[in-house]
Amino acid sequence: ISFMRTVRIPEDGKTYELPPSLGKFLLFDVRPFIERLPAFMAAQGGIFLPMYQLEAMWINFECFRDKRFVVRPYLGGVNGITGEHVVGDMASLLRKMNKLTNDQDYIVLPSQKWLDGVSVSPGIVKQFDIGNVDKGGASVESQITSCDSVGGIQLQIIP
Repeated sequence: ISFMRTVRIPEDGKTYELPPSLGKFLLFDVRPFIERLPAFMAAQGGIFLPMYQLEAMWINFECFRDKRFVVRPYLGGVNGITGEHVVGDMASLLRKMNKLTNDQDYIVLPSQKWLDGVSVSPGIVKQFDIGNVDKGGASVESQITSCDSVGGIQLQIIP
């Protein structure tokens, strides 16, 4: 799994081609940076990648052809395929009952080679980015659930 650097596409309602890859993001262990990171990041631990405001990210998957994996990507507890919160509420239950959401909440490797964003509505994908910092930097989690309680990216990998 590689986290790939790319340019951020304007959020102006237009459709754009996939932007170019600009190489891999460097990943850092949180522990040596505890004094310099926000308290919530230090408390969660794990790894982080520094990203400029004009950058975005996509996730590259590589595995042996004879191995199959299911991956459920979460952004702060929001499923990156369906755009639904992992906990769910009455609104998400109604969307599922009325078939307004995708039943498949995972990707299958090696047939899917990358994930370039999170589904925010049918046919609409939002890039992985840090949000507009000038306007509060709303994360995907905050946009879906109205709060930032989980944060980060979680990958559930099932062999």
